Amino acid sequence: MGILTGRFLGTGIATTAAGGQTAYRLVAPDRTVANLAIIALESIRWHATEVMYNGLVSAGALDHNVARRARFGDEVLAVLGSNLSLGLPGIIAAQSADGRILGISSHAFWEPKSGSITLQVIDPLFLAGSPGTAQLRGLGTALVAAASRDMLDRGTETVYIHPLDSQAAVFWERRGFASCGGGG
Repeated sequence: MGILTGRFLGTGIATTAAGGQTAYRLVAPDRTVANLAIIALESIRWHATEVMYNGLVSAGALDHNVARRARFGDEVLAVLGSNLSLGLPGIIAAQSADGRILGISSHAFWEPKSGSITLQVIDPLFLAGSPGTAQLRGLGTALVAAASRDMLDRGTETVYIHPLDSQAAVFWERRGFASCGGGG
């Protein structure tokens, strides 16, 4: 797997409750064949995780909300790959040194002074409640901060969000955002 190219936005370290750490870099990927291939390969990996989680739910070994969030992540990664192929701006990825996309988000500008963080997901392997791994903490916040910096640089004063569910609403509220409605 390769490393995404594009506008470098910074680095960070995500942590687990057990004290493990994963270094990542934030990048606004360019519209290149190599980047599209990386996202396509990651989409296959994320989809395989979603399928595995659905099997675990059927066996009674996993909470259905984790599988639902994995499906959402799988779908969002595919959509953002399509958006990048169209040249749409506002995509930010958190990628580990070994090339795994750990999280990805998109944001858009609507009116001269408003925009929205439209989609944001974390690799299903690192979601809270995922089997066999620990939740990586800090990735979502880093993606929000990078999108917020880009929006502020462009004069955005109001950012709209629509949390997927109550757990997502808590995430956004803890970062100072007020929901304008649920449902993704």
